[in-house]
Amino acid sequence: MFELGFYEKEITPPLGLLIPGYFNERPAGDVVDRLYVKAAVIKSGGEKIAVAVVDCCSFRLWLHDIVMERIAKFSDLKPENVMICADHTHTGGPIYSKGHPWGDEEYENYVCKLIADCVVLADKRLKKASLSYGVGKVTSISFVRDYVMKDGSFRTNPPRTSPEIDHPVTDIDPELPVLLAKDENGVPMGAITCFACHQDCVDQSNYSADFSGSLAREMKKLYGPDFVNVFMLGTCGDINHFDVSKPGDAPDHFVKMGRIVAGEEFKTANEAAPLTGDGVASVKDFVTVDRRYISPERLAEAKHIKATIKPAKNVKIAADNTDPDQYALAMADITLKLAELPEKIDVITQTLRIGDLIIYGFSGEIYSCFGKRIKAETAAKHCIVATLCNDNVSGYIPSPDLFVPGIYEAVEGSANLVPEAGGIITDHLLEQGKKLLK
Repeated sequence: MFELGFYEKEITPPLGLLIPGYFNERPAGDVVDRLYVKAAVIKSGGEKIAVAVVDCCSFRLWLHDIVMERIAKFSDLKPENVMICADHTHTGGPIYSKGHPWGDEEYENYVCKLIADCVVLADKRLKKASLSYGVGKVTSISFVRDYVMKDGSFRTNPPRTSPEIDHPVTDIDPELPVLLAKDENGVPMGAITCFACHQDCVDQSNYSADFSGSLAREMKKLYGPDFVNVFMLGTCGDINHFDVSKPGDAPDHFVKMGRIVAGEEFKTANEAAPLTGDGVASVKDFVTVDRRYISPERLAEAKHIKATIKPAKNVKIAADNTDPDQYALAMADITLKLAELPEKIDVITQTLRIGDLIIYGFSGEIYSCFGKRIKAETAAKHCIVATLCNDNVSGYIPSPDLFVPGIYEAVEGSANLVPEAGGIITDHLLEQGKKLLK
């Protein structure tokens, strides 16, 4: 028997704060839809685990530690049993690497309290519940980011409808796992679900939870206002929301995406089978990976760019990087920050077990091939594979064969780890999963 508790808290920041997610400063001028943190706590056999997902572009380990300290103060939840994830909305609040001017210390400290409180309040609402699990498929809203061009070169996010595009390098992951909780009266309480697609659909300098916010609203329409949909981001370092074969999307495209996912989640939940097994458990630890090598020439170039190009304010940089100066400045900045990292980087990983289901949590923005490998090789009966869990020191984690010119995710600063990192971290997560099944 399981006990579950859900809770959600609004975390929409004040106007005027900077929105991370692009190559330039974006002060927030409006609220398209409100931002939230959503949490689920699951208890079985005297043990408890928790998942919290934050409407923000990225989450960092120093914030994770603040949240864990507060959770421990107000509950008996063990910090090693709590997973904090970002859903990677590019129109979220100013949560950034420590000390970065695009972050806001006052908001970061405040939101850490709200995240912790959300988990604690979910824990206070534990009640007996049944769990069911199913896997749906959504094939119409996610698309590959990296392409081979007709001249043999590689390109991330090539211009839409470009005649020079030959074929995509990778493939999407259409799976939509759904873990649905119902109370003793059969009333749906909430769900944990996951989908692999960048949350970068709102083309404005306004706060928005993107398509996962639309999804949450649709699920409340279907199941009632108290239903909490905990959306985890799948492995989508190489997966976007737009089809490069089409000229553009409508401004409300993210709303339509949420409705499409909601329709499939509802269908999958209705067809889901009871989750088998019992008990909950967690493993949270670190695996050490080498930092990227940066040549002296690239460091000198980055320092020169940083000294000579001034940042543009409140100017959106297009997906095809048509403002070369601002793009070069952004790449120089993250290259210099990469050079400040130690040569050996401790990467946090976490797995959670709920009965016969394991949630695998990558930190960083990892390519979909590694999520698919977890699904293929896990010894668990069921699994959910999420990313941007607990930290993002890794940056992008592409497959080794795509550390080539033209792939944005593989340049210094976009990818902070060596090309072998994805395989090393995947191996470590699979080993964590084996420990949970013993």
